[in-house]
Amino acid sequence: CAGVACHRIVIIRPCPCHLPLVDCRETSFVFARERGKEMNAREIRMIERDMVKLRELIEEAKRGDPRKAAELRDLEAELDRATLLTEEDMPGDVVRMRSEVQLVDVETGEELACQLVFPVEADIERMRISVLAPVGTAILGFRAGDRFEWPVPGGTRDLLIKAVRQSVAA
Repeated sequence: CAGVACHRIVIIRPCPCHLPLVDCRETSFVFARERGKEMNAREIRMIERDMVKLRELIEEAKRGDPRKAAELRDLEAELDRATLLTEEDMPGDVVRMRSEVQLVDVETGEELACQLVFPVEADIERMRISVLAPVGTAILGFRAGDRFEWPVPGGTRDLLIKAVRQSVAA
C-alpha cells in the first residue's frame, strides 16, 4: 500500500498494514458491514473530550479534501452511536484514545500490543496506531474480553482484546 490513502481511510503517518494482525486490502472494514447486527449491538462508550477531538478531526479532514468524507464514514458512524460518559464513569477496560491494547489471535495465540492514537501521534515503529486506520476505528469502544473477526488474505482472524490499559496521557 502507499500509506497515504490505504484502506480508503487517510493515514497521516506510516501505514499499520504491515503488522501481522492487520490486512492491507480494501476489505479490511468489511466485517463491520457484513456483520452489522453484531457490530451495531455492541455498546460504544466514549468520553466527551475524545468525541470532540475526533469530530474536529473529521470536519478538518472534510474541509481539507471533500473526497475524504467517504474515507471517514466508518469512524463517523461509530461516533454517531456512541454513548458519552464522564471520565469518572468510564470503565477502565474500554478502548479509547491513547489506550494501550493487547490483541490476541484466538486461533494461533499470536499477540500484538499497540496504542490507539490520533493521526499526528501515529508511529508504526512504536506500535502507535491511528484511530483513522481501519483497525483503529474497529477497536475504538471495545472492552477487554471482546472478540471480533478481522479479514486477512485467505480468510479471517478471530481476535480478542486481551487487555486494555489507560495511558497516563489519556
